[in-house]
Amino acid sequence: MKKKKRAMSSNGRMLYRFGGRLCGMWPAGFERSKTLRLATIGRKTGRRHEVTINFVADERRLFVSTADNSRDWVRNLLKNPSCEVTISKVTRKLAAAIVQSENERESVRQLYRRKYGLFYRLRPLPKESIIFELKPTAQPP
Repeated sequence: MKKKKRAMSSNGRMLYRFGGRLCGMWPAGFERSKTLRLATIGRKTGRRHEVTINFVADERRLFVSTADNSRDWVRNLLKNPSCEVTISKVTRKLAAAIVQSENERESVRQLYRRKYGLFYRLRPLPKESIIFELKPTAQPP
């Protein structure tokens, strides 16, 4: 694991850099939150669709998945990867990308196992589950 480098944000909050990527877009300790609020664009209606779902994060990435690939939010992200995520009252615009690598998919499953423990063991992610990485969208200049 790469060494953490500290930087100070404009509001005095401590930020950390992991491998050159700044992870100060969420409040400190956000990864301990059990759920996030995900807003997608409906694939049929074009309307905003919001759900509360479980998530996991590593040092620099945010992941969501479900045991049921037929859920509306999954199909919405497949059609339009743009979304808004709210964690601890902080909202960010992100884009969803499917995690393809089997090694990465297994790493995400392990993150879910560690974070949700017994709940995850009762209903684990099937191998065929779609796992999304939520990435920051490019900010206009």
